[in-house]
Amino acid sequence: MEISIRLFIFPMWSSENERIGLKKCCPLSSILRTLAELGGFIGLFLLFGAIIFLVYKGIIGEFSNQLWWFLLYPYLLGFINMLLFLFAYIMADKKSYKYDYEKNVTIWQENGKEKIYSE
Repeated sequence: MEISIRLFIFPMWSSENERIGLKKCCPLSSILRTLAELGGFIGLFLLFGAIIFLVYKGIIGEFSNQLWWFLLYPYLLGFINMLLFLFAYIMADKKSYKYDYEKNVTIWQENGKEKIYSE
């Protein structure tokens, strides 16, 4: 399974079959991915907020080098979310979760049997 590494914004679902298939294959993976997406969105807003805050402090003349640490928090949150996202797909990969883009179906193994989800 090919997964791109990103800090804040993760790849969108190709279709509802992919999303629902992951939820049926491994519900915890679906929850972790959702939390990672939400956290990435919050981290991106924190990053913009931290930059605006630093610029504001620079404009009013109260900037100090210690304020650069405010940029650490959004990146730390992004890193944690990236790990959640990867862990979600590692858990799904244990059940051989795969999404077939051409057929628009989700396939995984459960109790030695192949399960398929499609609308």
